[in-house]
Amino acid sequence: MAVLTFITGLLGKLAADEIKAWLPKISRTVLTRALSRLPREQRERYAEEWEAHIADTPGDLSRLLLCFELMAAAVKIASQYKKEDTLLKGYIQSSIAVPVGENWREDFNFDSHPENAWYWPTFEEAQVNCMELNRAGVRIPSSQGGTCCLSDFHVEETAPGEFSLCCEGPFILQEKRQVHQTIEGLHGM
Repeated sequence: MAVLTFITGLLGKLAADEIKAWLPKISRTVLTRALSRLPREQRERYAEEWEAHIADTPGDLSRLLLCFELMAAAVKIASQYKKEDTLLKGYIQSSIAVPVGENWREDFNFDSHPENAWYWPTFEEAQVNCMELNRAGVRIPSSQGGTCCLSDFHVEETAPGEFSLCCEGPFILQEKRQVHQTIEGLHGM
């Protein structure tokens, strides 16, 4: 029985030593992957900052756990960067009701210029339409591929007494920064 205890203890010590020896390499790999997820122009800055933070952290296991936290942060930073990079403000320019079987579908055109926006004479009228669009959502083809459902419309006074609806979204740019797109909108509006 003493021999088995000795062998178990020896194997446990060897396994612990092996794991301890690999922790810095694993940490480095996780950090490299985290940095590769960041936008290219931000990698150097974060590399310096994160490497200093890791160097100040005691213990190999704590450093590894920190690297996994940094990986999660890199994913969040990258998604925020992409979101800010691809969202454009689109103003509703016009709409047309299109028959679909026995129902109707409202198709909208968007423009990036507020002076071309469709408008209502009062904030209240625009707000009623805004709430309806936010409730139903409006599907557009996305600049990131596939479709996107817009549901964050708001009212903006584009000129005195002119209240327009706009929303940020992954609109597909056309020439002169126009975001003219026909999109599927509301049924029976």
